[in-house]
Amino acid sequence: MVTDVKAKELGHESASGRFHATWCLADDDDAKAAIEEIALARKNRDAQVGLLVMDRATAPEGLEVLRRVGQDILVVWDPEDVASDLNLRLAVSVARALCVRERLAASQDEANLDQIDSSIEAIANQIGVVDDIIRTGRQIEQRGEKVITCAEKLRETLETEVLALQKHLLALRNKDSA
Repeated sequence: MVTDVKAKELGHESASGRFHATWCLADDDDAKAAIEEIALARKNRDAQVGLLVMDRATAPEGLEVLRRVGQDILVVWDPEDVASDLNLRLAVSVARALCVRERLAASQDEANLDQIDSSIEAIANQIGVVDDIIRTGRQIEQRGEKVITCAEKLRETLETEVLALQKHLLALRNKDSA
């Protein structure tokens, strides 16, 4: 059974900033149930890390003195043995490291979101450029059709004039030869 559930802020001295850890003291030998309870306590307290402290006297035989299970850390501690305080300090260091890692992951997600926003804006700007190209192409096409229409009319007029001049020239030649 887990007792003494408390939330603790990892202070400003921590590179993680103000992240929260949930601390629990397990008073029986059911490590699996205690890990489930610390996970629930971490979730209920909106903490990034759960730290479960088990008394060496009640810890299951063969349990590692420091064990990480996802975002939860299980540490075996003997209140009568000062040397086991190192286990607690190591567990707190691991908790801080997990918080720092989570903060870095969140920062990278933010950076990725910023990069995605920048890419979306750049693409939107390029779509505007493509629209300008299409509009200019259509204007060129319309003006090109106008040029072609004018050129065709001019050609017809020139052909008509050439035929008329040829007819007059032929008539003048026929008049001179008669």
